[in-house]
Amino acid sequence: MTVRLSLNISPCPNDTFMFDGLINGRIDTRGYSFEVNYFDIEELNRRVMGERDCSGSSEGSARSGCSRSSVSSGCSTRSSHAISSARPSISKISYAVLPEIASAYTVLDSGSALGHGNGPLLVARAGFGREREFSVSSDFKVAVPGIHTTANMLLKRLFPGLTDRTPVLFSDIAPAVARGEFDAGVLIHEGRFTFRDHGLELVADLGVEWERATRGMGGNAASATESAAHGVGVAAPHVERSGLPLPLGAIVASRDLPPGVVRDVEELIRRSVEYAFAHPAESREFVKSHAREMDDDVIDSHIALFVNENSLSLSPAARLAVRELTGVEI
Repeated sequence: MTVRLSLNISPCPNDTFMFDGLINGRIDTRGYSFEVNYFDIEELNRRVMGERDCSGSSEGSARSGCSRSSVSSGCSTRSSHAISSARPSISKISYAVLPEIASAYTVLDSGSALGHGNGPLLVARAGFGREREFSVSSDFKVAVPGIHTTANMLLKRLFPGLTDRTPVLFSDIAPAVARGEFDAGVLIHEGRFTFRDHGLELVADLGVEWERATRGMGGNAASATESAAHGVGVAAPHVERSGLPLPLGAIVASRDLPPGVVRDVEELIRRSVEYAFAHPAESREFVKSHAREMDDDVIDSHIALFVNENSLSLSPAARLAVRELTGVEI
């Protein structure tokens, strides 16, 4: 008998890299089948909160980041038992939304995206302003990739004076800032690697600022480029750090699911990540089919920064970081 679950993830490279093995049958799903949908991170957050901001028109879907595609994965058998609800069974979320959904969802030990000394980027047009001005001014208009995102939570925490924040689809932020529609923007996903192509400059890496703010709390942590040891990106020396890793995205499971199903899915995701690390080239076509930026170096850099040891299993420092950021124990 096949147990069928709904699975919502984003189309960004770190998610598609991690889930390639599970979605495309490269690992044994052990009787589980997944109905997979791809959404912008803010739409993922809305859906686990029981909200949905998609109209039936193509314009509405594009603006809100609604699903571009849906696929079924896993082995099919003659007998199938569906576990579904209005909210997804399994979903990617921003850690920032965890306090609002903790009663309905539990964070899985596998599949998370955490940064070490890197995170969302606050950028502006070249020559517009510097970090000091942004720290003290409340006059700047800033585009953020969603009200419920970790990027927006970090901006409020680290730059509390920036109160004029407007949610914009993540892929539209850099062009909008370049056109002068906003004074600055917070970039996530591939945009953090390509902003200079739009004539923008870095104001602050919110991951670096987070590490400074949590200095002395996390002990020594390795650079995120440790994932290169698994065949992703370019190897870099071990770096001693004293701040906490930055919790960006998590995979959560509905508390309505039986505990045994949750444990099984957690292990399947871990095995899918292990497979991706062991066979990085095999996922490239799948990753590119969903990526906004097709350049291999951009894709490699994205994966290397955010898919690491904490994607396999959350470390004690990662769990402490989640508590520090959200106030929720996991």
